[in-house]
Amino acid sequence: MDMSLLLTNFKYHYKLFIIMTEISREKINLALKNSFKELINDGMVGYEFIELDEEFFALRITDPRYIWLTNIYLSEIKVNGQHFSRPYSNLFIRQLEQKHSIFYNEKKKIVMPSTIQKSFLDYINDENLKDYFKEQFIVICSPIDYSSKYGNPSKSTISRKTSEIRNRIHKLFEEKGLNKDRLSILFTGLSSQRSVIDEDIGTFITCHFLKNKGYFVGCPPIWSVPGDPDAYAFKSNITEKLKEMGFVENGAFIEELATLRIFEKVKGSLCNHPTSPSNSETIVIEVEPTPDAQGKENGYGQLRLKSGNYLSIGNFDRGLWAAPFLKRDLKRDVNILTFDQNGLAYTECKEVFSNNEAKTKLLKEFEDIVKLLLLQNLYFDEILELIDVKSLTTYQLINKISKIEFDKILDVLEQKIKH
Repeated sequence: MDMSLLLTNFKYHYKLFIIMTEISREKINLALKNSFKELINDGMVGYEFIELDEEFFALRITDPRYIWLTNIYLSEIKVNGQHFSRPYSNLFIRQLEQKHSIFYNEKKKIVMPSTIQKSFLDYINDENLKDYFKEQFIVICSPIDYSSKYGNPSKSTISRKTSEIRNRIHKLFEEKGLNKDRLSILFTGLSSQRSVIDEDIGTFITCHFLKNKGYFVGCPPIWSVPGDPDAYAFKSNITEKLKEMGFVENGAFIEELATLRIFEKVKGSLCNHPTSPSNSETIVIEVEPTPDAQGKENGYGQLRLKSGNYLSIGNFDRGLWAAPFLKRDLKRDVNILTFDQNGLAYTECKEVFSNNEAKTKLLKEFEDIVKLLLLQNLYFDEILELIDVKSLTTYQLINKISKIEFDKILDVLEQKIKH
């Protein structure tokens, strides 16, 4: 190996070791606690913050919509030791009755256009899953202090320590009269094999932060984006239209749009004036588990440095780099969100990378995705009432459904959704 390369690798790993050993389990837990406390105080709906002791906290979820969303974004969640098959927001339509079987495969679903997965309607109406959508508690914590002078602990040590912490949390639940049978404990950690704060948890925090600011957030299948960013955020005339009509109150996870039929409309909208296209905003998001992920293949590099980076095409106004324990005075040509023992810190950058043509194309894709998610609130038979189905092939049918006007879908939902 080239000596200069060897020296570079040594410096990188030594620097990484120093950073990682400075972050204790207590700091990680405090960062998680204060970040979620701040999110809930700022309007993170669907969750109640419960302080268990000076180190641990729990999130209580009672609304099926947010149990669904939490499972999408924190895939390790399980109840009573049983894994719940992770729901995805793939775009397809579910049928009410088997009237038009020519359009279905053996699972009686039509793909639009992604792989076949259950929709929220399937889950919420499935007798075998109804128990899942009752009250749940989540505790997110670091299992062990890795800042030992002896280096990283063995797997058996980690297992023993995580068991000790699990028992401690169970005891705290019993002391507070909480139902530990509805408890899921998510461990994040710190070593060369484990993350500081897992990317799924970081994405969950980041999306809720932006949702509180009025953005529509999530991980939709955007076809014109190079690579696979961690998440996106949008503001546009259609997001404001949904607020204006009371389907959502402020911001939203896009997956929420597939759950509207189960719930009442919001009582009042925070939006009085629709956003004009010139005021629309698109953000691409990269979340990293460690504060040092600044190379071309990680975090900031994927947004700006890597060949074909996410901001190079011009369809996003800005990039957002999110990571725990970043320096709060760090400056880059992207927005920065960090979370540490002091809570959340957000730095906005004024530089804009979009051009009109690419951004318009992206917003059209986003609108098509929103339409398909909204259509998941209708059964297939109800959708067929909106189109002419004479002598259509499956491809023609899907194409026709995708062209149903946005306002027409909203009018139908206005009649179907509870008031």
